[in-house]
Amino acid sequence: MDVESPFPERKMLDLVFIQDATGSQGSYITHSTEHIQRICADIISHGGLASQEDLRVGLIAFRDHPPQDHTYVTKNFGFTSNINQVHENLKTLYASGGGDGPEAVTASLWEALNLDWRPLASKMIVLIADAPPHGIGEYGDGFDAGSPDGHDPLVIARELAQRGIVLFFVACEPALSGYAHANDFYTALTAITSGLMVPLTTASLLSRAIIGSVLENLDMERLIREVGAAVAERILGGQQSVDDVARELHEKLLLRGDGVKRMVVENIYRESEEAKHNVHTWTNARTIQDARPHLKKVNKHESTQIETNHTHRLKARALPTNTSAWDTPPGHTDLHPHLRHALHPPALHHARRATRRPLHPAAASSPISLRLRLVPRAFPSLEPESKRRTPCLVEMRLVRAGSEACAIRRRL
Repeated sequence: MDVESPFPERKMLDLVFIQDATGSQGSYITHSTEHIQRICADIISHGGLASQEDLRVGLIAFRDHPPQDHTYVTKNFGFTSNINQVHENLKTLYASGGGDGPEAVTASLWEALNLDWRPLASKMIVLIADAPPHGIGEYGDGFDAGSPDGHDPLVIARELAQRGIVLFFVACEPALSGYAHANDFYTALTAITSGLMVPLTTASLLSRAIIGSVLENLDMERLIREVGAAVAERILGGQQSVDDVARELHEKLLLRGDGVKRMVVENIYRESEEAKHNVHTWTNARTIQDARPHLKKVNKHESTQIETNHTHRLKARALPTNTSAWDTPPGHTDLHPHLRHALHPPALHHARRATRRPLHPAAASSPISLRLRLVPRAFPSLEPESKRRTPCLVEMRLVRAGSEACAIRRRL
């Protein structure tokens, strides 16, 4: 199949909202309830979905495990294409409870993982919260050993990635930055699934953040569908090497002028070497308990100094074609300084404290690069043996300029 041929499948989206329903989340629940119908209408129209039935929306609310909270741990409403029903489900939620700081985030992710996702749909989760899961090492955690149900969020995240389910996290600030490890943990969690952490300091911008996240993911999924078949045919059929395929297909994408929508938000976090280390530790650890002994303490005095550098909004332009090297981002030479800077932007998520200035998510066009590598199956799948796909040989990674940590990965 030629990469320039349109992929014939009908575009569908399964979208799950995971909403923190503890006492601090009242304004976010209210905003979601008031704007869910417009959010879905915008996703259908701007995302290129043919009809309302092509969009299914799921809703999962969470609080905490007893004895921290005795109302409920999770409330799972399942998928529906009836947006009025989603609105009615949201109306039943109210903010109350919570106990020790960390909440039942892991339980909600487990519920989301086990929903009846459509095999051919784009799959996405938007998690909205201002607290971390249990077990990551926060002071006063009532379940310091981890979620009482025995599940681990890093294991769940890798299974989400294996099934092509992308996680976007809306960080409700400044509350989230009051925790020692939450920002770094969520940065790693979203990176594992090829998603993104989006910090907000006001609930009034929630709908804009949701729509931007969804459209960005749909645009990347479009390229995944188009390029994935060509990659599989060339490599798995033994026709070409990984390097040759990466070079050829990347050049074709450049000739087409392909770029993707990218949501850009103001940079509100200050970079920290300790936080970078912690993100790397979370990302590569098998479980949260494996990661904790290796975490570094972030200097609290330095973390209160807010980074205010603006985020560059890039126009789509071609990147160099030498993209077969997995660990070296393309475009390190002969680029405009702003584009070079955007390939390694100021960290969006590495400080412990966030500014209270409102964020204004906006859309920008960003070039992409294609990278391929041969990979082993690094982590066991949670799926039954009978449902597992053939063990993959190739990992495909589409990288947006300015979003090096937020690349879409698919195994073929």
